[in-house]
Amino acid sequence: MPGGVIALDRTAKVRWFNPYAESFFNKTFDAVKGKHFKEVFSDFPSWRELIERLLNSQNHKSMASEFRLTLPDGKEKIVEYSCSFITHDSNEEKIFLCSSWTLPPENIWKSI
Repeated sequence: MPGGVIALDRTAKVRWFNPYAESFFNKTFDAVKGKHFKEVFSDFPSWRELIERLLNSQNHKSMASEFRLTLPDGKEKIVEYSCSFITHDSNEEKIFLCSSWTLPPENIWKSI
């Protein structure tokens, strides 16, 4: 199954947005690069709230779960995701990486 990758720097600005993320969120990497995640996901409030909750968490270990994502049209989908915090040794910059989030196969998931 394809997976999306979104990387945020320590200021919560987008550093990477792979092609699957571009397709899923209908946004290009060039359009979101360097923007704060709250701006990028303003039309996906439940995703924005999830990222904010994870960034504010005291638990900076890898996390994985399922999440009910509200789409801009108001429909909801179940999304599986995995998030990690990565420290770059040269300058101790922390990067929040949300990856491997996928939607279950078409015949399994439907609008809730």
